[in-house]
Order: sequence, then structure tokens, then C-alpha cells
Amino acid sequence: MLGYSYKMMNLDDILKARADSFDLERGDQLAAIQEVLNEKYLGRVRAKKLQDGLLSISTPSSAVANDIRLRQVGLIKRLKKFEITEIKVRIE
Repeated sequence: MLGYSYKMMNLDDILKARADSFDLERGDQLAAIQEVLNEKYLGRVRAKKLQDGLLSISTPSSAVANDIRLRQVGLIKRLKKFEITEIKVRIE
């Protein structure tokens, strides 16, 4: 033996570890954030990423991007349960 220690993992442990790596809770949060965004910008914006308080949003419209930037403080207040501190808007 070369001094390596191997642990056999059962299939349930492997699948749970893989599911945890996808961070499914964050996906649920993005879906809830998207619902809030749809109230004002239906079909014009997409919540892309939420990480460390930074929400990334994309939109094809520069006018919508500017509107989001102007309303950023209000949006952050509406989304406070998600602990968002900043919104980044990309035009795509």
C-alpha cells in the first residue's frame, strides 16, 4: 500500500454532493427575484446571477438598463430579504 486512504462513497452521497454543488437554493432565489422584476419589466430583463450580495441583471435595452440603475435603491429595498447590496446591469 502506498499510504493512500480511499473511502468508498455510496451513490446517495455522491448525488447529494453533486446537487449541493449546483446550489439549488440560489436558483429558487433567482426565480423569486425574477418575479419581482417581471412586475415592472415583464420580458425585458433577466436575473442572471446572485453572489455575495451582488445581483447581476441583463437586458437588451439601454433604456431599461438606465431605468433599473435609476431605481436601484428602490429595487434593493424590495429585494432586501435576499440580502442584495448592489445591482449590476448588463446590456446583452
